[in-house]
Amino acid sequence: MNKDGKNKDQQYFDLSVGVTIVVSIIVSALTTLFLISCT
Repeated sequence: MNKDGKNKDQQYFDLSVGVTIVVSIIVSALTTLFLISCT
């Protein structure tokens, strides 16, 4: 029971970390495109 709970927490943690990384990459890419188009 405890092991399953830990695995679930770990999965959610990995998922949130992955989402955060993807979002930051998208934001930086959009910022770069915005700066390039404005220059």
